[in-house]
Amino acid sequence: MRQNIKIPRILKINWIREISISVVFNNGESRIIDFRKVLKQIYVDKNSPAHILFNSKEFAKVELVGNTLSWSNVE
Repeated sequence: MRQNIKIPRILKINWIREISISVVFNNGESRIIDFRKVLKQIYVDKNSPAHILFNSKEFAKVELVGNTLSWSNVE
């Protein structure tokens, strides 16, 4: 039997502070995501285009595109 796995989708950005973001999911859950930890876990280094996100001004340019966090300033 095939299972339907429902992945929560982001509906709204509540706030952005430094490089942390508070979001609301379609299941009603709210979370604060510390991207400092996320970027280190995926090994973003100084040579990566995503390294720009360690700068809080660049990080704040986040947008919600298709229920996903997106940065147009990252190649």
